[in-house]
Amino acid sequence: AVGGDDYLPIYGGEAVHREGKVVGRIRSCAYGFTAKRNLAYSYLPIALKPGAEVAVEIFGKLVSAGVTADAMISKQAAGR
Repeated sequence: AVGGDDYLPIYGGEAVHREGKVVGRIRSCAYGFTAKRNLAYSYLPIALKPGAEVAVEIFGKLVSAGVTADAMISKQAAGR
């Protein structure tokens, strides 16, 4: 999840940073209206487990992001 609950213009290809180094790039991103977050997919080093803090470079600014599990909400919370 990238940033807070406001929409961010993320198009894909943005650099993912950890400890001053680029560790990946955004592959896909969209605003999740149910999760109320910007959800992005990126291939990251296996050492970055859910809960790890990273940053995404959006138009030259670093925005905080967190590594999460695949499912941001449960099926029950989504009404399924």
